[in-house]
Amino acid sequence: IIEAGDVVCLRGCPEAARAAVLGAGGEWTDECRRRLGMAHLVSGAPEMGAASLLPLSSAGQVEASEPWRVPLHVLRKLSDATYAPERRPEFCEAPHEAAQLFAPVLFDGARYADAVALWEATTTSYFDAEIFPSEQTVVVRCEDFLFSFEEVMDELAR
Repeated sequence: IIEAGDVVCLRGCPEAARAAVLGAGGEWTDECRRRLGMAHLVSGAPEMGAASLLPLSSAGQVEASEPWRVPLHVLRKLSDATYAPERRPEFCEAPHEAAQLFAPVLFDGARYADAVALWEATTTSYFDAEIFPSEQTVVVRCEDFLFSFEEVMDELAR
């Protein structure tokens, strides 16, 4: 879901970006080429199947510019093709205090109210019997699996 206020980072290889735009039925233009490697703020609610993007400086400030209108289906493909998790935009702060857990979080193209909302969205399906029937499902905490592997396997074998 792409919403107003989201930051879309168009990083990565121009060939992959070009293939994504063309694969989504868009046109690969000089404007596309110029915008690659930049972070953009989605300004206003995406409407009528398109989003307006404003370029951001390396400090995270909106640069004076005409918005770039991009069809949402093209933007999604472009975002997928240029997603680089090993990179962090220069305007993102490194974690330095616990209070950051209670600030808005942008993760995988979606905005969450805070880290708890992200955790809830991630784990909610584990407890939905239509997705994971309880008679066939076991939820094992990562730390138990890593640090108590034999005990976990013994319990599961019972």
